[in-house]
Amino acid sequence: EVKSVEMHHEQLAEAVPGDNVGFNVKGIAVNQLIDAGGNIEHVPDQFVTLELSRIAVENKCNVLEFVPERFRTGGICKIAVKMNGRAIRFVPKEERTEELCMLAVQNAVIFRLLKEEERTEEVCGVAVMRDGRALEYVPEKWKSLSMCRLAVQQTRDAEKFVP
Repeated sequence: EVKSVEMHHEQLAEAVPGDNVGFNVKGIAVNQLIDAGGNIEHVPDQFVTLELSRIAVENKCNVLEFVPERFRTGGICKIAVKMNGRAIRFVPKEERTEELCMLAVQNAVIFRLLKEEERTEEVCGVAVMRDGRALEYVPEKWKSLSMCRLAVQQTRDAEKFVP
């Protein structure tokens, strides 16, 4: 049960889209709503804010999938991916930049989760440096002699992915 909606500590009868408001929920403190930032998936959608989403992701990186699409901003997605590269799976297409893909590949062995168009030469190089077996997922056009050599030096198993 919502007790009140407030803007700048003044109670409002109603809020309209674009208003920067806070809310009070009867019997529930904000820290209970976000369970130290981790359980945003249990917060009713109408109470989720950009700030609450950011706090949740900062405290528990694997909650990006529960952040409403409208709050999956570049900044929030970057925090999640930096903490756990696997979060790239829940980043909206328009936010999936080469920089974010690079960050994901550096922090987790998730190269195979990237879409073909996100596997740029630079991203492929970082993935192969991290783990030679990533060569399996490198598009043929980026499999240079030096990249293949690096992959095999990293991991002998990678030679089966050399053209």
